[in-house]
Amino acid sequence: MNRSWIGLLGAVLVGTALVAGLRAQERQALRALRQAAEGPGRVVFTFADDAQLRAFAQLWNQRERALARLGTLQEYWAQEQRDLAQLSQRLADYHVDTTKSYVLDPDRKVLLEREPALPPPDSRSSPAPTVGPD
Repeated sequence: MNRSWIGLLGAVLVGTALVAGLRAQERQALRALRQAAEGPGRVVFTFADDAQLRAFAQLWNQRERALARLGTLQEYWAQEQRDLAQLSQRLADYHVDTTKSYVLDPDRKVLLEREPALPPPDSRSSPAPTVGPD
């Protein structure tokens, strides 16, 4: 199995675990809501009819699903960042600065640092001329 499949499988497993965790949290939240509804509380909104209640429930469910997806994406992003940090550490064995660009020459069995396409802007240079009255 190549690395991309392993990474994808890891992301799916992490996502599945997050969804399972969110479902457990949802059940806990529903229990808390039911208990809160039974007790005294401040009325925030009164629904005019069942249709309005269903429309609100649909919006709230969409919000919760978006939060679940964002949680999955956030964990995936964090895992990719950790993997990238590990790769950068391993590349240090080859004296590679990960902020630079390189070309591999397999015939000569060397790694060549590539010159930047454009030099970095010099902060000491004068600002661009402006057009208009002085």
